[in-house]
Amino acid sequence: MLPACVQIPLNILGTPSFMDVLMFKTLCCGSLLLLAVVAGQAADTVERETVRFNDAITRLDFARDQAIDAVKVKSLVSLTNLAKNRTRSNDVKGATAAWRAALIVDREQVEARAFFTTAGTLEEVLKALDAKPTDLLGLGGDQ
Repeated sequence: MLPACVQIPLNILGTPSFMDVLMFKTLCCGSLLLLAVVAGQAADTVERETVRFNDAITRLDFARDQAIDAVKVKSLVSLTNLAKNRTRSNDVKGATAAWRAALIVDREQVEARAFFTTAGTLEEVLKALDAKPTDLLGLGGDQ
C-alpha cells in the first residue's frame, strides 16, 4: 500500500496509465539510486577517514621510534663514558653496573659484551637480564 501522500493518477477505467506507472517506477528507482549514491558517499567518507587515521598512526609510530632511538643513543654514550671512567678508577662494581645498564638498553652493545666476556660472565648477565626484564634502575619493566 502506498502512503497517502503518494498517489498515482487513474484513467477512466480506474487504473493508472502506462506513463504514470513508468514515471512512478522511474521516481522510485531514482530515489533508490540517490540513496545508493548517498550511501556510497558515506562509505567513501568512512574510507577516507580510516586512511587518514591509519596515516596519522603510522607517522606517530615512526616519530616515536625515532625518539626512542635518539634516547638510546644518548643513553649508550653516557653509560659507555661512565663505565670507562669507573674502569679507569678501578671501580669494578660501578663499571659492572654501567655496562649492565648498557646491555639493558642494547643487548648487542659491543663494549659491554666485551667487558662481561673478559670477566667470563656474559652468558650469566644476559640470562639474568632475559629472566627478569628491568629498566635502568632495576625496578622492573612494568614500573
